[in-house]
Order: sequence, then structure tokens, then C-alpha cells
Amino acid sequence: MAGVGLALAGVARTFLEGMHAISGLVMFVGMIFLAAGLLKGGLPTTPRAKAAAAIILGLMIAFGAFAASVSTVPSLPLFIGVLLIIIAPSIVIAFAMSRNSKYTKAISILFISTSAVGMIAFLAFNAATQPTIAEEEEEGVTIPEGPRVEITIPEGASIQGNIPYLPQEITVKQGVLLVWINNDTIAHTVTSGSGFDDPDFGKLFDSSLINPGEEFVLNTNELDLGTYAYFCTLHPFMVGQFTIEEAVVSEATIPEGSITVEIVNGAGQRDHPEFYKPDLVTINVGDTVTWINNDIVPHTVTGAIDAQDPNTWGSVTIAGEKFDSGVFLPDERWSFTFNEKGEYEYVCTLHPWMTGEVRVE
Repeated sequence: MAGVGLALAGVARTFLEGMHAISGLVMFVGMIFLAAGLLKGGLPTTPRAKAAAAIILGLMIAFGAFAASVSTVPSLPLFIGVLLIIIAPSIVIAFAMSRNSKYTKAISILFISTSAVGMIAFLAFNAATQPTIAEEEEEGVTIPEGPRVEITIPEGASIQGNIPYLPQEITVKQGVLLVWINNDTIAHTVTSGSGFDDPDFGKLFDSSLINPGEEFVLNTNELDLGTYAYFCTLHPFMVGQFTIEEAVVSEATIPEGSITVEIVNGAGQRDHPEFYKPDLVTINVGDTVTWINNDIVPHTVTGAIDAQDPNTWGSVTIAGEKFDSGVFLPDERWSFTFNEKGEYEYVCTLHPWMTGEVRVE
């Protein structure tokens, strides 16, 4: 209930985060009260008390060591260090207060100062010992190479109802690297399956925690052709999907009579003056438009009811054919024949500031 309250109050944006927050708070407060109760009147010296303390400490150390040894979460050592830094002075301060010591204030100041220095030192050591890309290469860690197709985890993705992944659905050719970039302020995962009850849950790929500012790279060569669902295990309502198609060489010629639209070099940069050139074309029913990617990064041409609303991307069907190129790489092209009148907006789902329109008369 406390976790739900925190979530609804906006202190923690999901139930899971709320439970984490309240659990940590209760644990720290509980440790202080537990220490104060056990140590009241001095350290217990009976054999039963010693045995109980030994059992509790033994279990904590055993399970803690096991969890630390098998965990793949990079932030776990930092979390353990912070817990130790907080718990130790809490117990000492509680003991001093239970004895009504006149040195309680001095002890508190000493341990708070020591804890602050210890946390700073721990953070500095943790940052200094993180392996660099060069070190990973020396250790034999293979860094995949290939054209990158980036999917962002936008800020606020953990709030149910917001866009979880951008784009949420995408089609790519086998051989590209799918790269999820966490632009949110909290950690997320990219885990195969549509949920915990999916038979493919975590079996095909799993990013583990992607902390803010970090990325997860998936080499599509490691997967078969087909459609794959994925979700965030920390926020299970965050779901996405990608489809891998066979990589084929683009045709050397543009269809005869086709109207061409250039994706200009630099279009992937938000401040570039041009993206699709021209960004508005007017054609007749039955005409074909060919988009040519002259940029150095992948792009898409994806029909949308409203190019500014990601929820409508990929929702346009013209004469029974879906108006969506999927991802096409530099120097590739994609053609589409418009067999119905109408005004059709489109967007690059990888670079949402890139929009255009085709008017069919």
C-alpha cells in the first residue's frame, strides 16, 4: 500500500519503484530500532543471544555473497557498499543513544562525515574501475560492427500510457545493429517476449539493466528472420516489436516515370535545413514515388495519420498496401505506387523531425 501511495503521489513513478523506495526506508529505520532494542543495556552476552546473532549474520553474509557472485547487475556492488556505509553508523548511533551517552552528538557527526567521505571514495573507485572500450577489446570482448539503427527509450517511458520505445515497432534488414539508447532518468531492460508468461521470455536476448545514458546493442545476424516482441522487465507495460527481413540488394534502376524524393545528406541531424527534398510532392493516381537515401545513416518513410503523433505511425494503408518502407540503409532506395486519391503524411520513425507529404489527385 505504501508503494502504491508513493507511485500515485509521483514520488515513485511505478508501483515497483514505490515498493523499492518504501522497502529501503523501512529497512534502514528498522535497523536503527532493532539495534536500539538489542543493545539496550549493553551488548547481550548470553549464549543464546550470541548464537542467534551468529546465525543471522551467517545467513546475511551467505545469501549476500551468493547474490553478488551470480548477479549481472553492474550497480549491485555500489548498492551493497552504500548499504554497509549507512547500516554501520546507524547501529553505532542507536547503541550510543540507547545508553544516553553524552557523546551521541559527536559520534553522529563523526559517522555522518565518515559516511560522506566513504561514499565519495566508493563512487570514485567504482567509476575508476569501469572497463573502457579499449580494455574490453584487449580482453577479447567482441564489439559488433555494422550499420546502426537506433531505438530510443524516451524520458518518461516508465509512466504507463507514454511512448515506451521510439519507434515502438520497426522493420530492419538482417545484418544491422539494433541499438536501444536509454534517454530516461531511470534504468530499463530490453528482454525478449511480450511478458513474463511468454515462452520466449529472456531466451532470445536480454539486455539486463540499461542505466540512464547507456545503450544495448543487438546484432540481428544472431537471430532468424521474423518478428520479435520485447518488453522491460522493470516496467512490464513497456512493450515493443521489431521485424527482421532478408537483406537484399536494391535494384540498380529507378522505376520508369517515378518521381524521386531525396533524403539529403545530414537529414539525421535535427538542425539540418532539409530532410526530404522535396518534402511535398503532388502526383496523380497510379504514379510511383521513389525515395533515395543519400544520407550516411538509415532512415524510414512511414505513413502516418498525424506525423507528430507516434501512435499513428505505420497506420496508413493505400489500396490494400501498407505505406511503410521499413528501414533502408545509405545508398538504398524505396518505391511506392499510390493507387488512391488522398493526402498522405509520412515520417522517419528513427528521426521524428523528418516529415513529408504526398498529395494524390
